[in-house]
This record gives sequence, structure tokens and C-alpha cells, in this order.
Amino acid sequence: MKRLNGYRDISDFKIINKPIGDSMFAKCWLSDSNSLFLFKQENEYLAYKEIFYSLLVRKLKINSVTYDLASYNNKFGVISKNYCKGNKSFSVTQVLNDYWDDVIEIINKYHNYSLVNNITFEYCFNVLKLPKLIFDYVKKYNMFLSEDLRKKLLEAFIVQILLGNNDLTSKNMELFEEDKIVKFSPLFDFGNYGEIDLAKNKSSYRFQFSKIPNDEVFLPKETIRVFMKVGSKEDIRLFKKYLYLVKRIRLNYIFDEIEENTRCFIPEYIKLSLKRGVVKNIKYVSEIIKN
Repeated sequence: MKRLNGYRDISDFKIINKPIGDSMFAKCWLSDSNSLFLFKQENEYLAYKEIFYSLLVRKLKINSVTYDLASYNNKFGVISKNYCKGNKSFSVTQVLNDYWDDVIEIINKYHNYSLVNNITFEYCFNVLKLPKLIFDYVKKYNMFLSEDLRKKLLEAFIVQILLGNNDLTSKNMELFEEDKIVKFSPLFDFGNYGEIDLAKNKSSYRFQFSKIPNDEVFLPKETIRVFMKVGSKEDIRLFKKYLYLVKRIRLNYIFDEIEENTRCFIPEYIKLSLKRGVVKNIKYVSEIIKN
């Protein structure tokens, strides 16, 4: 495998005509004749961030997409292997749109305008509401769930908080189907991890635990406080378990693993920035829970 400054040269891969979701960085699907890969064009910092956080998530024993530095026709970024092997995949956005279509049909048919308030992002896109919507969607299209869906959604909610992700949108949560069995996708798209600043309490989490009251905006500290108040004992126990695990991870070992895989040293400013982001976020999350 040829590499230049850590980047794997994939210029011999062939472009595949496969749709790409709405993304600023995803450029094309490529094939090495055996597998499909998504190529994302990103600057050096973002590319290393994708790799770093994907490895950090796996240290928590949570499934994540695997990234590698790659260059394609003089463009630089990362590649990730297609996790659903060409089978049908769908985002949570599709589930929500399908649900809203059904609600609108009922409103129009029965003039039940009390349901209008349900057609909001906040009403549906949360840990408490979403599992039933996904279950109904899967059942409607004659598929079957293979996993504890609520636990998977709760894990995604927890990870976004522990690792400071402000971009866990419905399009960044996917499920995929194999032989009528639906599974939750690995976590992916780590470019906005580490972007929540709990000290300044800005840039809200996108995925909430419960429905946000009308006309309110939940800032990040409020999201954590509401979860600690209304989450079950099992939910909070799982949160504290992952918080404990993150604190125990040796971040320098992750940098060593990346350098071994890419055969290139990571620039020191990137190491410092990534490490500072994790340590700072975990410190503030811990303080909020204590208080």
C-alpha cells in the first residue's frame, strides 16, 4: 500500500455510481474491486479528527465507522468502508418524514388539527419518542429489528455529550437492512466532535433525550440536567459507565495507533487540540453531574 505523508494513495480506485447524502465533504463512492469506500475531502485537522474520534468511540466498545487518511486524484481527506455492503440503508430523516406524511394525511382526512403541534423536529427526534417511530416504520415495510434499538439510541445520545458533538442530526443516524433484518449503523461523521463548549454553554446538542417544550431552546448544560432528572436509573447508570470509561482511556495510545497505521507522525498542534477538547469536555460534564 503506497502512502505519502500518511495518506494512502487510492487514485487507482474506480468511481461508483452510488448516491451520496447531503454532505459538504463527501465527494464520491469508490471501489477497489472488492469493497466500496466513501471518500471525504477534508483538511488535515478534520481528517485526523475523524480517525481519532472513531477510534475513541471503539475504545468504549461502541461500533463506529473506520477511517483512514487517503488521497484521490490530488485531493486529500479520508475514506471509510461501506458498512452495509451494498444493502438497503436509510437515515432517521426518512423515518421522520414518513411519520410526518402519515400525520398530515390524518389531519387532512379527519380535520384533527390538534396533531399539528406534533409536526416538529423536537417532538420526534429524541431518545424517548424515536424508538416507536422506527419500530412502526420497520414494521410498515415488512422488516424486523435485530437489536435493542432504544439502547443504541441512548448510546448515541451519550456519546454526543461525552465527546462534545453538535451535529448528531437525523441524517447522521442510519439503519441498514440485511435479509429483512434492520440493524443500527455504526456511529459516523466525527468532523463536529469536540465542538461543544460547555464553559460558554453555546452550540446545542441536536439529539435530545426528551421532547423540548414549545418555544424553548435547550443549551447543552440544560440537556444534561434534564437527562439526569428524567432519565431512568438504568439510563443514568449507563451514562456514568461511559463517562468512567472515557476518563480511563489513554489518549496518547490512540495517537500511537494512528501513527502506526498511517506510518506518519501526527502534527503536534493536532494532538494538543484533540486531547485538549476531550479532557476539557469531560471535566465540565463531570462538574455538571456533580452539581
